[in-house]
Order: sequence, then structure tokens, then C-alpha cells
Amino acid sequence: MLRLKHQSKREIRDSTQAPTAARVGAANALLDRGWGKPAQAIAQTIEQKRNVREWTTGELIAYLNETRDSDAAAEEASGDADPDSVH
Repeated sequence: MLRLKHQSKREIRDSTQAPTAARVGAANALLDRGWGKPAQAIAQTIEQKRNVREWTTGELIAYLNETRDSDAAAEEASGDADPDSVH
């Protein structure tokens, strides 16, 4: 199945009949699969008044998990989520 998907993307990429946008999309998909996506910078703002050194490990983990989950939900709602992406 995976080989078939790649073959289809190669065919679209190389086709002179396919729309340019489809060819570019297929080429990007193949590059992302072969070379991986570039690293993305992550900025995090903690709006807590406590010094981070006063947090317990459990509090830090819970906060980071909540932030990750809310960011993922926002990304999914905006349509930016890529189910084929490799993280």
C-alpha cells in the first residue's frame, strides 16, 4: 500500500497533464517522506506567578500536557494538522 501511494505521488509529480499545484504538492509530500520535515521552533509562555523551581515535577508535566493538548486541538480545528507528518 505504501509503495502504491509513493508511486501515485511520483506519477502526479512527473505528469505534464497534472495541475501545477498538484505536482508541487506531490513533490513536497515525497520530500517530506524521504527527508523529513524541517524542525519547527516552539515558543512557550508560562503565565504563572510562581518561580518554576517551586513547581513539582507532576505540576510541570501536567501543565506541559495541557498545553500540548490544547495546541493540538487548535491545530486540528484550523485544518493545519497533517496526519501523515512524522514528528
